[in-house]
Amino acid sequence: MIKFDLKRDDPSKYYDIIERIGVGGFAKVFKVKRKSDGVICALKFVEPKSEAERESIFNEVGIMLLCKENDAILRCFECFDFKQRLWIFLEMMDGGALTPMLEEKSGNYPEEFCKFICLRTLQGLKYLHDRHILHRDIKSDNILVSSEGSIKLADFGYAT
Repeated sequence: MIKFDLKRDDPSKYYDIIERIGVGGFAKVFKVKRKSDGVICALKFVEPKSEAERESIFNEVGIMLLCKENDAILRCFECFDFKQRLWIFLEMMDGGALTPMLEEKSGNYPEEFCKFICLRTLQGLKYLHDRHILHRDIKSDNILVSSEGSIKLADFGYAT
């Protein structure tokens, strides 16, 4: 497991929750605002059910922190372990996952659009592979989009 600085403080001292933007099998996701500078972030809020699940989440956070200088990988700002819950503060990708975007427009996409998504995905994978990290769950649900057109790899829960 990759070691990183895990904060034990109350995250509400540093962030304000704006709204819930998603719910998954393992986590809830909220839009939040960092108090120090007003930056909008995403909060992945997890209540691990076991020590193994907690270690898996720590591994995911560690990988994101290790790769934070690469702009094809979702950036993790910091992680708190507070009241047996994990509060993971991530870069906001306001366009969400690629999957709904692909589903809402049936038919052909411009070649340039497809090439750009492939390029960014491959750039992220190369960066990971150069560091001997395997993502192991590449799919459109784990490719995130911002309203500015940025494409990033996310969800390192199965990464090794």
